[in-house]
Amino acid sequence: LLLLLLLSYSTSSTSSSPHTVILDDRLTVSWWLSGNDSLTFHIQAATWGYAALGFSATGRMDGADIVVGWVDALGFGHVEDRHA
Repeated sequence: LLLLLLLSYSTSSTSSSPHTVILDDRLTVSWWLSGNDSLTFHIQAATWGYAALGFSATGRMDGADIVVGWVDALGFGHVEDRHA
């Protein structure tokens, strides 16, 4: 099962070249500037579970803003915004 999440906070058509980190053979994260003050993230994960991306001013999970995505048993994708 391959889960693709595209998280975008963009309102502008101006963009930069993507930066990519291959964390292992099952998880790749890319991001790029989308306008003056926006980022777009692309997460590609081969998983039977979920993929998540968290944002925190302190680098800790407490108080982090987290986006979680998964595909259910019927093949429907889901994305939720959560807070730790």
